[in-house]
Amino acid sequence: MVHHASLDELSDELFSCVAGFLPPADLLRFQCVYRRTAALPTDSSCWRDLCIRRWRNQPRFALTPERERWLEANQPLSWQRRYFFFESDARRTIISDFELQFLCWYMNFTPQAG
Repeated sequence: MVHHASLDELSDELFSCVAGFLPPADLLRFQCVYRRTAALPTDSSCWRDLCIRRWRNQPRFALTPERERWLEANQPLSWQRRYFFFESDARRTIISDFELQFLCWYMNFTPQAG
């Protein structure tokens, strides 16, 4: 006799493990399909890891320890919200007058900067 496991029989650890392998769009869908997956603590694990992987090669958005401390102090958002905020910010083509007044220029003349 074949036993078919229901989703209720699977552990939260298994759901979290699966969530850790998903790209952002699929992680959103995964969190929407089942109330247990929506309640998983994916923010600090999955979404933070997605932020690190997505921006590691982009100096403006790279998640350094200093930047992470600044985010915690100045942008008290979930990692999921931060991910989508910085995705939209990276696609911006204009800068506001306010941002221009307080813009700090950093020059990077190393070969890694391109």
